[in-house]
Amino acid sequence: MFHSLFFGSSDAFTYIPLHSWKVEKEKLTIVEYSGDPALPGDTSEVKLTALFQDVHSKEMVKSDIEKKVSEEFIIHKTYLLGTDRFGRDLFSRLIVATRVSLSVGLIAVVISLLIGVTLGALAGYFRGWVDKLILWFINVIWSIPTLLLVVAITMALGKDLFRSL
Repeated sequence: MFHSLFFGSSDAFTYIPLHSWKVEKEKLTIVEYSGDPALPGDTSEVKLTALFQDVHSKEMVKSDIEKKVSEEFIIHKTYLLGTDRFGRDLFSRLIVATRVSLSVGLIAVVISLLIGVTLGALAGYFRGWVDKLILWFINVIWSIPTLLLVVAITMALGKDLFRSL
């Protein structure tokens, strides 16, 4: 449960946002959504015999086939915040981005808490010159502007640390 909560999970299906679709003779014609409703995307054709076994029977008329395609393959979705130009749900992307931002914030707080408690405990336990050394180190760190420190660390480690690891 926690793995899928933190890292997500793949969907079993591939969803293709559609501009339009129609049944013609023995094929299903699909026009993909291109990002602009005025401009249709790529057109694909699927043989109906690949989808249904009984498509050749005389009893299935065009409206029956359209109804069956609509029930089994076409999913109508309403998105709370809409979609981007590629048809991706903005609300789900916002949730993923929030998850990443909160993770980074939580990790930063935990690291600073561990360093602060450790240094404070060492300074309080040993006192004397150890306390003065830790106090001097903290004053030096606090005197450096945060943005300047971030730029210096980025220059030292490179701007894409995670790809190099």
